Amino acid sequence: MAGEHATRTTPVSDEAEHNALRARALVDLDALMQIARDASRDIRSYQSALETNYRHLSAGGRASDMNGLFDVSAVRASLSDRLDSIERARNRSRRSLWRLQVREGMSIAEIARAWGFSRQLVSRALSSGDGANDEPS
Repeated sequence: MAGEHATRTTPVSDEAEHNALRARALVDLDALMQIARDASRDIRSYQSALETNYRHLSAGGRASDMNGLFDVSAVRASLSDRLDSIERARNRSRRSLWRLQVREGMSIAEIARAWGFSRQLVSRALSSGDGANDEPS
């Protein structure tokens, strides 16, 4: 099936529009990569806090002392915020890529099949403008 898309030659009538869609997809992918790097740092920080807590508890420490070992609320909030950010960036990037794929001749059904989503979700996402209504993964 991948070969089918590679051999399809859909004329691109408006090269400027195609280039703009490609540029948007690249910007969104770049933003997603940066947020993923930031998320990796937050996950490592979270893991470190968990390991500290584990060592404390396994050495006979009290669970009620956990707040003294690290700021539980801050670590949790930071990771939750970062995961929300990555989800929003992932949805924006996915929509940008889908718009480019449509421009290059893929149907909504083909996109849905390739990404493992329903046609309805892909169609709704493509018609949702700037991403204010990000869909769940």
